[in-house]
Amino acid sequence: MNLKHNNFYHKFLSFFLLALLFYIFFFWQIGIIYPVNNFVFNNVLFNLAYVVLIFFVSVFAVGILI
Repeated sequence: MNLKHNNFYHKFLSFFLLALLFYIFFFWQIGIIYPVNNFVFNNVLFNLAYVVLIFFVSVFAVGILI
């Protein structure tokens, strides 16, 4: 690909990772999945699983696009 496309995907990946950091630091206690008893350990566990899943999906998608 030419430099224009590489620059676009680099900006996209940088923005996405910045959004992930924003989520981790500011919404850590809220959680994506709310357990029935709302245990703190479950919130941390689901947040970690969500961040890892999104990381692998984004790396896979950007790897295909580049």
